[in-house]
Amino acid sequence: MTFNLVGIGGLGMDLEGEPFELDGIKLYKYHRTYSNGNQGIGITDQLKNTLGVFKVNGITYSFALSYPSNENGSAYEIIFDQILSTFKFTQTQNLDSNITKKIGYIKSIKPNYDNYALDIDYVEWINDNNAPNGYRINNPITTTEKLYTDVPGAEPKVTLQTYTLETDGQVKNESVTFSQFLDDFQKKPEKWTNTLFWIESTNGTVTSITEQYQP
Repeated sequence: MTFNLVGIGGLGMDLEGEPFELDGIKLYKYHRTYSNGNQGIGITDQLKNTLGVFKVNGITYSFALSYPSNENGSAYEIIFDQILSTFKFTQTQNLDSNITKKIGYIKSIKPNYDNYALDIDYVEWINDNNAPNGYRINNPITTTEKLYTDVPGAEPKVTLQTYTLETDGQVKNESVTFSQFLDDFQKKPEKWTNTLFWIESTNGTVTSITEQYQP
């Protein structure tokens, strides 16, 4: 048996897998066939276009077990699960410490197994009394970060300010479900991909989406 850390690099791939929880972090356990014919089991934070790794608190981890294709895969999977059942992140990697609130554009929302992946283009909001509306946006380079929603039933809180602007002409805070926002996002991509949002996340999972109205 070989238990190894797979080198991080190469091209992304689509994998088959199922939800897996590692020390409280919701991830995926995948299965794959390597180029040498060996079978493999590993942990990843997404199943589409992935390197087969996952990130926690800004640190990238790669856990994988490989075994010959002519051996009993079920036995190796039991061993793999037993090894990871004792894994704990160290105190210096406090799972509650990576809480962020940033502003940016949601460029896309796409299905990702049993949740959704959001591509966020973060910007810098600068208060400036000399600017026409008292602020300016700094976004010299468009780079996106991928965040994820939680499992169904634990979607992020969504607050929109222009959700019904076209019908009642009013700018007001409205709480909507993530499903309602997703539906409107898909119907009006031109509007929502050019709208700023405050995105709150914990360990890469989106917990709150709040529209930032721009006069």
